[in-house]
Amino acid sequence: MPKGLFGGLMPVLERGIDLAVTRHKLISSNIANEETPGYKARDIDFQKELLKKIDASSITMAKTNSAHLQAGTGGLNGVEIMTDKGPGEGADGNTVSLEREMVKMAENKLMHDAAMTILSKKFEGLKGAIIGGR
Repeated sequence: MPKGLFGGLMPVLERGIDLAVTRHKLISSNIANEETPGYKARDIDFQKELLKKIDASSITMAKTNSAHLQAGTGGLNGVEIMTDKGPGEGADGNTVSLEREMVKMAENKLMHDAAMTILSKKFEGLKGAIIGGR
């Protein structure tokens, strides 16, 4: 993992916040399509995607040819989207459970808020170091 002023925990927090925003969009889409026949709920594996960021943070991809694809372009914002295997299909083939989606939304908000709080504290520490604790 890169070290220095913005190394270490900062890229992981950044990725965690990005993942929380992406997951929020998916959950919102699931809720909006609760009554759409045949709609399959979608989600991401938050932990798996965050671990990919931690593992890949020491690898730098170089685009050496204009025909090359950007690294990690699959899914939404480079995130692998999966069909959520929820409680099962309804009579119309829809797999969205409003109660389940609301729980996932609350959990996701907690993850986002925690990452934002930690990031905010990191920046407060940097600000304190810059102004000399005045």
